[in-house]
This record gives sequence, structure tokens and C-alpha cells, in this order.
Amino acid sequence: MATTVTTRTGKKRVLLNPAEKGRKAAIELKEGYKRTNYDTYKTDSYGDPIPLNATERAYRSGY
Repeated sequence: MATTVTTRTGKKRVLLNPAEKGRKAAIELKEGYKRTNYDTYKTDSYGDPIPLNATERAYRSGY
């Protein structure tokens, strides 16, 4: 199960276990867009989802 931790500066971070990281990588490969650990799309300054490039696809396919 994902763990939420608070950093020394007060920011909250979600840490995924290996099974959840694999699930996240599989979803990103299927959809072709980056996702956050909060299960939302990562967006650019215009609000558009950020696509995966070739290097990121290769890394996720090996995970």
C-alpha cells in the first residue's frame, strides 16, 4: 500500500511499493502519458498531459 510521508519542509510525498510502481508503469505505457503518484496526469504549463518519450518508454517496458 502506498505510504504518504511529510518532508522536513512540510511537503507531502506518496511513496509507492514495487507492485504499485509496476502498475503505474504499465498504465503509463498503455496510455502514453506520464502520471503522478496521486494517479493524475502530469501536465505542462498549458495544462496538456505530458507524453512519454522513447527513453521513458524503454525504461518502463523493462520495469
